[in-house]
Amino acid sequence: MRILVVEDDLVLAAALTRALTQSAYAVDHVANGEDANSALASDSYDLVVLDLALPGVDGLRVLRRLRDRRSRIPVLVLSAQTGIARERALAGGAVSFLAKPVPAASLLAAVAGLLPAAG
Repeated sequence: MRILVVEDDLVLAAALTRALTQSAYAVDHVANGEDANSALASDSYDLVVLDLALPGVDGLRVLRRLRDRRSRIPVLVLSAQTGIARERALAGGAVSFLAKPVPAASLLAAVAGLLPAAG
């Protein structure tokens, strides 16, 4: 399973990538919305882990563009923003939302629940 992590905090991105790769996922990382849009337009992913507060193009616009292309890739939003941001993300097509900071075990459980069982 291939996952795109979109996170501008490089320390957090490294931790997310490490946790996911140790669980046998193939992971690509980008640090801004523009690179996320490019990656999603040119590559195939099974899941996107998306921060909302990104430099330049924010996460909600990345999500909107993905859904405008009729993509059905599940999007798990990780954000320190809650409340209305959570509502907007879910209304915009995210399938799940976790508030930062998120324990690795919670992230991995959410990811496993969003991806089809390998087999």
